[in-house]
Amino acid sequence: MRVGTILTQQVVKPQKLNFSIRKKEMQPTLQKIIKDFEKENPTIKVKFTNVLDPGKVLKTRIASGDAPDVINIYLQNTDFQEWAKAGTFEDLTGKDFLGNLKEGAAETYAVNDKIYSVPLTNNAWGFFYNADKFKELGLGVPKTWLILKN
Repeated sequence: MRVGTILTQQVVKPQKLNFSIRKKEMQPTLQKIIKDFEKENPTIKVKFTNVLDPGKVLKTRIASGDAPDVINIYLQNTDFQEWAKAGTFEDLTGKDFLGNLKEGAAETYAVNDKIYSVPLTNNAWGFFYNADKFKELGLGVPKTWLILKN
C-alpha cells in the first residue's frame, strides 16, 4: 500500500523566474519581496539580476530570445513601445489584479490600448514656497499651476 502511494505522488520540480531590474536603489526592497514571494510559493525560485548597463543587456537578451520573465523598464522608453507592439510582452489588459491599482495607473502607458505593465513605484512631487517672502511681496498662495507659472 505504501509503495502505491509513493508511486502516485508527483515530484514537483521548482520553477524558476528570471527577474531583471534597472533600479539599483530598489534592490534591497525587491529582495525582501522576492523572499516573501518564494516563501508563499515554495515551488517557484526567483533569479534576481541587476546589471550595470541594463538597457543594452535587455536589448541583447530580447534580440537573442532570452528575455527575462519579469523586467523593470521605463515605459516611456521607445524600445518598450516597439517591443510591446511586436508582441514581446504579455497582454495584461483585463486581468483581475489590475483592479488593485489606482484607477488609470496601468493605462497611463498602454500601447495601442493594451496594458503590458504594472507600476513598480509611484512618485509624488510638488513645490514648496517661502510663505514669509510671498507675504512680503504681496503674493497669495498659488491655487493652480497656471497661477504659479504666471
